[in-house]
Amino acid sequence: MPQRRGEAASVQRTSGSRRIPDDQRATDDQSASNGLNEISDAPRRRDVPSGISDDLRQQFVEEMGLLWESSGMSRMQGRVLGYLMLSNEPYSSSAELAGALRASTGSISTATRLLVEAGFIRRVAVPGVRGHFFRADDDIWGAFLEGERRYLHRYRQFAEEILTALPEQEEAPRRRLSDMRDYMTWMENHHRQTIQEWEEYKRRRDKC
Repeated sequence: MPQRRGEAASVQRTSGSRRIPDDQRATDDQSASNGLNEISDAPRRRDVPSGISDDLRQQFVEEMGLLWESSGMSRMQGRVLGYLMLSNEPYSSSAELAGALRASTGSISTATRLLVEAGFIRRVAVPGVRGHFFRADDDIWGAFLEGERRYLHRYRQFAEEILTALPEQEEAPRRRLSDMRDYMTWMENHHRQTIQEWEEYKRRRDKC
C-alpha cells in the first residue's frame, strides 16, 4: 500500500525528484492527524495481498496526478483516483487518503467531492461509523459517461431557462443560447448511444 502518515516519503515527477517542502509537509501531517478518529472508528478490514510493489503503486498514483493535471484538472483529483483504483479494500476513508497521499484534509475533501460529482468515485455508507468513505467504481469510465450526461442535461436546462427570459429582439444572445441548448441536446443523445454501445462492448468482451 502507499506509505502512511509518519513514514518518510518523497513525491516524484516523471522528469525528476521533487521533495515536499518541510513547512508544507508539517501542515499536511497535522491535517492528516486531525482525521485519526475517523480511521480508528472505521471497522477493521482484511488486508488483501497486493501483486505490485509499494514503489510501483506510488509511482502510478503520482503519474495519474500528472496526467490529470495535464488535462487541465486538479492533480490531487488524479492522485486520489489513482489510489482508489489500486485499492483492494471495499472503501477508504478521507483520513486514510490524507495520510497515504500526505495531503491536507481540505484538499482531499475538495478532490473527493469533485470526483463524486463527475461519477469517478462513490461515497460508501459505513453503518455506525463517523467520517467519509470512498471507493472507485468498478466501471469508472462508464460511470463517468453517466455523470457527464447529467452535466449536459443541466447545461441544456440552463440555456432553456435563459431563452425563456430573453425577448425576441435579443437576436444575438438568443442565437448563442439556442446553439448551446441544441448542442447539449445533441450531445445528450450521443451519450445515450455511447453508453449503450459501451455496455454491449463489455458483454461481448466478457464472453470471450
